[in-house]
Amino acid sequence: MPSRLNGLRKPTKWLASHLAGRGRVIPPKHTPPPGTSHLAQAQAIWPSQKCHSRNTTFVLAGTWGNLVTVGQCPQWMQGALCWLGDRRLFDIALPGSHDAGMSTITGGTVWGNSCSCQNQGLDIGNQLRAGARYFDIRPVISVGGFKTGHYSDTGEPFGWQGANGQSMSDIIDQINDFCRISAELIVVRLSHALNTDSRPYKDLTQDEWNRLFSELLRIEHRFVAPVSGSDLTQLKINDFIGSGKAAVVLVVDPTNISLGSYASQGFYTSSQLCIYDEYSNTNDLNTMTNDQLNKMRQQHGHYFLLSWTLTQDSKDEVGLGPSIRDLAAKANPTLYDKFWDACRKDLIPNVVYVDFFDPLVTNLTIAVNAKATF
Repeated sequence: MPSRLNGLRKPTKWLASHLAGRGRVIPPKHTPPPGTSHLAQAQAIWPSQKCHSRNTTFVLAGTWGNLVTVGQCPQWMQGALCWLGDRRLFDIALPGSHDAGMSTITGGTVWGNSCSCQNQGLDIGNQLRAGARYFDIRPVISVGGFKTGHYSDTGEPFGWQGANGQSMSDIIDQINDFCRISAELIVVRLSHALNTDSRPYKDLTQDEWNRLFSELLRIEHRFVAPVSGSDLTQLKINDFIGSGKAAVVLVVDPTNISLGSYASQGFYTSSQLCIYDEYSNTNDLNTMTNDQLNKMRQQHGHYFLLSWTLTQDSKDEVGLGPSIRDLAAKANPTLYDKFWDACRKDLIPNVVYVDFFDPLVTNLTIAVNAKATF
């Protein structure tokens, strides 16, 4: 995606964020403060970009000689290490993927289809390349093996309904492939684990979790904290990836599951990355945005996940309303005005969490981090 910078001089600290339409240049939406000297004016020119009704966000963030922009999504954290490296995990925002393993449907119940169960358009490997760094992974046992799943108990008469997504084996392979070429921090949160081979469906037992842990040991770049029991949010980004190697953090959500010996092998309890994660449970855009932005303000001082997702109602789930993809297409573009305008130097979320993740979410998150840094 070609770009042109006009009048670029050596600024000490700067951020340029722009909206570009169909092959034409639009002035910056967020310009440098008045009186700031030697700031670049950037013009992004994308003559071949098909924007249709959706604007395309272009972001440059960082310091002179260390700029992060669109084409650097696979290495955006390394690219920003000069200005993010000494910040704590608590102080930065990560692009996040909701129901990250559900980019495909690989079996499920009668009502488990793409309309109600597919949350992503990219598999884990491509989400990583697009810049996602926080992954909501929901393991299920299906036909004896571990997959990801999206299930809910609908009550009588239909009971549990849902579908399977990517296999855990494929996800592990894709994480390893990515980490061999990109030294980034990756947070994988394991929750909503379910055995769909049992009748009725049941939460995973300790033995079943141990089987999953054993399989996850194939991940090659698991991060081991320097002090056992560490609060991961208080570690600096350099502590994770400053050595030039990738770091994968595996967080196990259920509090009744013991990590045992896995606690020293890159697995962590939810108390070690204690996050406020409360979705709005609505398919109404205004209700969701107001709710999430209010929660972001109210939870200031806590490690906070901004759940910018719309939730289907019962009519939507059976195909009589918008699909998850449709709802994401409605919600995600509003990040670039409503959410951006609510962020301040001292108020940002720690995870920007969406359905149907794409690189534009990464670009916006980079800009939010720059807004909080410079």
